[in-house]
Amino acid sequence: MRITIADNWTATVTGDPLRISPRFDFRDFSLRIARFANVEERGQFLLDTFGSQPWLWDTPDELRFDQAGRELVGAEFQIAGEAADAADADSARLPATPPGRPGGLLADEAPRTSAWK
Repeated sequence: MRITIADNWTATVTGDPLRISPRFDFRDFSLRIARFANVEERGQFLLDTFGSQPWLWDTPDELRFDQAGRELVGAEFQIAGEAADAADADSARLPATPPGRPGGLLADEAPRTSAWK
């Protein structure tokens, strides 16, 4: 299956999931799946990868891909600061939860410009 992240940028679903344990960052209300532990390592990670930050539906959410191999190597998702009102729970539920399947993403092409960072 292929997904479109931007008008001309796509990624293909692969059978190889990320082998990184997610970390919750409660100070920033985010879920990070990446191999960095501090600010310096994060900076190097951003230099060594390209990502989707400008294109995802919520700007802070981000997918990061390896420059050479184009495989997904990290992701960051923002967590809502407060829970939804219980009174709205029935209207917000999906009628049927889609099945979950382990897998990864492979960017169909590497960026040609720094605008992809």
